[in-house]
Amino acid sequence: REKYGNAQFSWGGAMEHQTCTSLGANTYKKTFNELTICHELAQQWWGDMITCADWHNIWLNEGFARYSEALWREHTDGEKGYHDYMNIINRPELWQDGPVYIQNTSSVNSIFNLLVYDKGAWILHMLRHVVGDSTFWNIFRAYRDAHYMGTATTEDFQKICESVSGKSLDWFFRQWVYNTGMPDYKVSWRRRKTGVSNWQLTLVLDQMQSKTNRFKMPVDILVQLENSDTLIVVQDSLLSQEFVFNFNEMPKDITVDPDNWILKTIRYSSIDPDVGYLPDRFLLSVPYPNPFNASVRLSVYLPFDADSKITVYDINGRLVDRIQLYRQKGCSDLEWTPVNLPSGVYVIRLENDWTDFARKIVYLK
Repeated sequence: REKYGNAQFSWGGAMEHQTCTSLGANTYKKTFNELTICHELAQQWWGDMITCADWHNIWLNEGFARYSEALWREHTDGEKGYHDYMNIINRPELWQDGPVYIQNTSSVNSIFNLLVYDKGAWILHMLRHVVGDSTFWNIFRAYRDAHYMGTATTEDFQKICESVSGKSLDWFFRQWVYNTGMPDYKVSWRRRKTGVSNWQLTLVLDQMQSKTNRFKMPVDILVQLENSDTLIVVQDSLLSQEFVFNFNEMPKDITVDPDNWILKTIRYSSIDPDVGYLPDRFLLSVPYPNPFNASVRLSVYLPFDADSKITVYDINGRLVDRIQLYRQKGCSDLEWTPVNLPSGVYVIRLENDWTDFARKIVYLK
């Protein structure tokens, strides 16, 4: 049997030496030391037992190890802990430009950076949702068996994924590993009463990123009905795509990708869901993303001119920020970035003489 240990050294960082991880002295003092140990321990499998064939494929080591951190959170804190951690490492503003598949292997900074670690983990997160949990774990077992004590490339891993899932995944690896960016969704929806107890919901998904970089993904749609909720999966692959659904009760609201399985940006372009007339009430859209760790986006609708303010309160009811003032009727988009505020639950409010509309948000630093 092999033993596993940790050896401390005097400067920063960590390294996954076989059976004995080296940990910098400052690692033990950091809040996330548990995740650092988890990361390096995971590389006993994804980095040592199987290692990338060359630096182009370094995400097979570092992305897999970063994703293992999320799996540890799933083990310790359940499904919510898993999704919370994936949201924490959804920070494209810190990522370098370029694909996860490294093109310039002469630069250390091109090889070891947050794009490789974080987006590499997100690729596995998205793959898990595309193929399903059972198939996802079988993929890792097959990958281990096929390349035990050897090397692997992205092409090797893709072949394993396709063999186990029975699906062609060339589209997935091409857009997420070899190409750059992510989808920027613009969501529009409307509802129409078609009978005494019948409603039709029309959803339009527009991809607003570069027209040469189109993404194909299964997209979860949570529809909040008058007396229940339902989850629908649509296959989105066009720059603009329309989906129509019929219900026996009125659709009240929708959320696209409610569990955040897709690496993306998103905006809800219209909070007027009705055809032929405008809503007669003030509205504040569902915040996105929620929880968030950088900024949160939402929309506000005023049915008529009214002096209105958007404010943020902490869980104790203390005013912590005033985002913006509105007067003119119509729909407006806004974005809020906390400044010098701790993690926690906050409430965003639309306030005026006619309404006090609130949405709860969760800020995770």
